[in-house]
Amino acid sequence: MTNRDIALTFIQLFCEGNINAINVLLASNVVFKGPFHTFYSAKDYVKSLEASPPEKFNYDIISVTENKNEVAIFYKYHKKDRTMDIAQLVKIANQKVVEIQVIFDARELV
Repeated sequence: MTNRDIALTFIQLFCEGNINAINVLLASNVVFKGPFHTFYSAKDYVKSLEASPPEKFNYDIISVTENKNEVAIFYKYHKKDRTMDIAQLVKIANQKVVEIQVIFDARELV
């Protein structure tokens, strides 16, 4: 898989709520940074997903930009009552996700 494929698969699996498959893509020391949480291991990140599973939702890719080890994905997140723009920067090394940075306007969740 290319880095682009890995990053897009990560987004797809997250949107499907498939935590087990997400875990396979992650390096054990993955760093996750988002508006509400920061984690420094796959174990802690997956544990948070299990405690509050992502709902299945539809999404539309707006843009994908990549360089050697990073893929930036911008997409529309469609839930029952809202649509949000989300940006994720996914860093990859040795076919594993090593860092995820998620950016969105958290006010849209209130």
